[in-house]
Amino acid sequence: GAFWGGTFRISGGNITAALGKPQVNLYNTLFTGFLNIIFDVFLISHFGSAGAAASTSLIYMLSGSISAWYLCTYLKKKIKN
Repeated sequence: GAFWGGTFRISGGNITAALGKPQVNLYNTLFTGFLNIIFDVFLISHFGSAGAAASTSLIYMLSGSISAWYLCTYLKKKIKN
């Protein structure tokens, strides 16, 4: 999770902000933060601390994927125009 998040979320988030779209990072953080709370409640109650680790790893991967997806979509539109 940390590798994926560090590779895609951090760099994608920085590039997105540099392109003048910091609100995308805000929405990504709010969405994945809310999902992390839901996953934590469910997974911690069933698996304890391993559930918390799994939840956080999943959210890091999801957040990184969303960042990478948005950045690719945005750049493809800019290249076409």
